[in-house]
Amino acid sequence: MTWDRKRPAVAWWIGCTIAMAGEALLIFGHGLDGATGASIGGDLLVLASNVFASLGYVAGGRLEREGYSAMGTTFYGVGLYALVLWPLLFIVEPGTAPLTVPTGIWLSIAYLAVGVTIVGYVLWYWALGQGGIARIALLQFLQPVSGVILAGLLLGEEFGAIFITASGVILFGVWYALKANR
Repeated sequence: MTWDRKRPAVAWWIGCTIAMAGEALLIFGHGLDGATGASIGGDLLVLASNVFASLGYVAGGRLEREGYSAMGTTFYGVGLYALVLWPLLFIVEPGTAPLTVPTGIWLSIAYLAVGVTIVGYVLWYWALGQGGIARIALLQFLQPVSGVILAGLLLGEEFGAIFITASGVILFGVWYALKANR
């Protein structure tokens, strides 16, 4: 398998496998340390969304490298998916008229659309184009770890031995894979 016109080294694949094992421990390790309230279905949905997002990242990184601007790629992607997702809003909440949705919710959606999605993806696609897909995409493994750490700091979430162990495995796997790409 070639990715980004280069065949990743065996050590890269080993590092990714180690990091993925840490992710699996995060997903399937619920309850082993007494934590409750998490759903495997929700975790698998997040995992599936990351798989599909990864496909988009590879496409965006390649387009950036081929001379397409990160801004243009992002606007086309966000615009097209907004058109696809807009009708789903009213399927999920049938009978809700757009004018009855409170202004605060529309402002929150606007912030997510502009601040997080557009600015974030422009920077992400730029990084993929500059640093190489195989190297920069490894940072995705750190997303669950950083998310849970932020939840602990901002929301008072507690993390147990499973989270700490899984985080260590993920960090080691990312380090190992990054070391292979030097």
